[in-house]
Amino acid sequence: MVMGSVFSIVVPPMAATFGSTGVIICRVIQGLSQGFLYPSIHNLISRWTPFSERARMSNFVYAGATAGIALAMPITGAISESKLGWPMAFYSIGGLGVAWTLIFAIFVENSPATHKRVTEAELIYIQEKNAVEYGTTKKVPTPWVSIMTSLPVWSILVAACAQCLGAFTLVSEMPTYLNGVMNFDIQSNSLLSAIPHMAHAITGVVVSPIADKLILKNVVSITSVRKIFGALAMYVPGAALIWLAFIDSTQKELAIVLLVVAVAFTALVQCGFMVNMIDVAPNHSGTIVGMTYGTSNVFSLLGPIIVSWFGTDKTDPILWRKVYLLIAGVYVACGTFYAVFASAEVQSWNDLEEKTGLIVYSVKENRSWKIRDTKTMSADPSAINFSVNEIPINTPINIAAIALGPKIHTSNEKVVVNEDREVYYCPLSSLHLYSINTTVLRNENLAKTNLETSIKDIGLKPSQTVGMVMDNQGILYYSLLGNNAIGRWDSHTPFQSGQRLIARDPKYLEWPNSFTFDKNGNLTVLTNGLNRFIFDKMNLNEYNFRLISAFVGGTSYLYDDKFNYDLSTEGSSTSSSTMRSTSAEPTPGHEHQHEHEHQHEHEHDHMPTSTDTV
Repeated sequence: MVMGSVFSIVVPPMAATFGSTGVIICRVIQGLSQGFLYPSIHNLISRWTPFSERARMSNFVYAGATAGIALAMPITGAISESKLGWPMAFYSIGGLGVAWTLIFAIFVENSPATHKRVTEAELIYIQEKNAVEYGTTKKVPTPWVSIMTSLPVWSILVAACAQCLGAFTLVSEMPTYLNGVMNFDIQSNSLLSAIPHMAHAITGVVVSPIADKLILKNVVSITSVRKIFGALAMYVPGAALIWLAFIDSTQKELAIVLLVVAVAFTALVQCGFMVNMIDVAPNHSGTIVGMTYGTSNVFSLLGPIIVSWFGTDKTDPILWRKVYLLIAGVYVACGTFYAVFASAEVQSWNDLEEKTGLIVYSVKENRSWKIRDTKTMSADPSAINFSVNEIPINTPINIAAIALGPKIHTSNEKVVVNEDREVYYCPLSSLHLYSINTTVLRNENLAKTNLETSIKDIGLKPSQTVGMVMDNQGILYYSLLGNNAIGRWDSHTPFQSGQRLIARDPKYLEWPNSFTFDKNGNLTVLTNGLNRFIFDKMNLNEYNFRLISAFVGGTSYLYDDKFNYDLSTEGSSTSSSTMRSTSAEPTPGHEHQHEHEHQHEHEHDHMPTSTDTV
């Protein structure tokens, strides 16, 4: 910012001393200095902004650039026509830039973790809702090969190139078109040229909350939002330019409207590919932005070249028809490419360190190793946003629930005990249940070379899960956070048809977090209302932590001396898996359930019973 502003100030003396060469030198230096600006801004946005607020923040920030252009056009035009002359336009704009740079340097921090005025609650809120890794001091090389072979990155690059070609052609050539074809004078020309840019800034500020709201309310996925807005940012300007190509000087008002629409709708890219650069790799967003803008800015130079290529008579409507149709074609083609290949999922190469995984510990060898699989152990962006008792949860959480199955054997004439077990797991931010056999986990080399093919995608759950446990009969019990419920699945049966919802209550089963068995066949669940704690909505005058216990008939594999998980008995189970409620007058036939409150007293409350299929 300093270099760009200073060399704006020195344009008049350089022009007086060296002529056009001096102006070109100043503009080149300004352009080079601006190359650092957008990557730095994107890096700040990625560190300071939660997932669900990125479109608004991006549009708010970049609206400043568009509003600056809109204000600069009439102001510089007025100054140039006044007694102050055109040099004062450069002095004033450059002086404002230097002043703003000083303010920016004093008050802005690179990360919320280093800002003195950010509270602990604000810091936790930002960091929990972001995929940027904070506080790391390890220098990790940029994954250039992964970046250059990533289709989502290429879709961003293609969209950016189309945007630069179209937008900069309109910006640089619009005054010439309005003057040469539409016959506007220079003063009204500068005002009219500013209108589309002001419309661009307003459109971005108005539309961006809609994009974020669609994500926050789970109307569509983040990827769908990026694709929809990214495509509209190309298709609508393309359509406007096609129409503009076939009107003449007798339709001045229509020409202005179409130019306003074409420029205004390009603001939607800030809900599309521009914020998408943060989505795909928050830790490398600065690199991707630099690469994208460095490449796309080459296309911004092509605008004047294209116009000159089609002819030298700037008053010829046919020349402008060819220009507008060419740009419209580029918009449509590149918008389609982006709509097909874009993605908002965090790419596997984003991780600075591969942290997500399972720790395997060998008691015999007294050593451990980590098993990693980004696809199945990391947060799924499409499952990040959900709600518990109308409190939105928008935090990406990786693998959180894990359950170890009992030892497997088959019953034939001779009993054969197989030491292998299945490990079931899922990220909290996912609807998938996965499993992997302990044979793979125990072999460190096998796990590192053959992990992907060894993982089974069991199926989809109705909601997110933070805790699970499996009994000695192969029955899996798991939390369903969004349903305020507990699910049950007999692993002898298909997952999709075999799931059962055995208990559901918005008060007593708010965030079932941990599960355990005792040796008498009771299942105990700890609920903690973590959804309220995250947003500081926990009422300390109410019961927030509960232990809920019910007889289900199974026990942990820890109490299973006979290994009675029998694969030869299809669909059989002696487990009774219905959680029962209790009251002052218990329903006949229902076992008692004891709920131990996180206080000095105990109380018995109703909890509905359900054995409906999920």
